[in-house]
Amino acid sequence: MTKTSSIEAVIANLLPKVKLSSNGTQKLRTFAVYNGKLVKEYAVSDPISSIHDPFSLYVEEIPVEEYERTELEAVISCSHFTGDITRLHSIPFKLVVKEVRSRR
Repeated sequence: MTKTSSIEAVIANLLPKVKLSSNGTQKLRTFAVYNGKLVKEYAVSDPISSIHDPFSLYVEEIPVEEYERTELEAVISCSHFTGDITRLHSIPFKLVVKEVRSRR
């Protein structure tokens, strides 16, 4: 791939090599991680030249509960840390926070 290729071209190259969940969204997101922290989520139209060398690039299927969330639900980015919040590691993830209803 050339530096002028888009994220969409990267995804198109990956699709034949991965198996998506049959009951999933079939929608992929591409994001960059540096030192255990989510740096940027890329749009399919972004050029791959916008990805900086020290970043690790990940592509994942967007979960159904995130894709179909309501306006009362929020998506937050989460990171793993050890002992101190500044000591991040592993791959960050997103979490859907749902409305909590009281059981009275």
